[in-house]
Amino acid sequence: MEVIPSANVGLKINEWHMYINRFDDVRNAEKVKAEVEQMIDVMEENKSRFTHILSADRVQTPYDA
Repeated sequence: MEVIPSANVGLKINEWHMYINRFDDVRNAEKVKAEVEQMIDVMEENKSRFTHILSADRVQTPYDA
């Protein structure tokens, strides 16, 4: 199975949230929830938050010149 970008999973979560807010659309909310759960299982690891730590010798602070 191919890896799904985390951004695509985020979009699907937003869609699920939209259906949750529509109290009359429970069937679609449950369907999209199942899709989100499946997508999370094959989602790529989001490494962007660690990039600055891995590429720097040390963590920079706002006081660094």
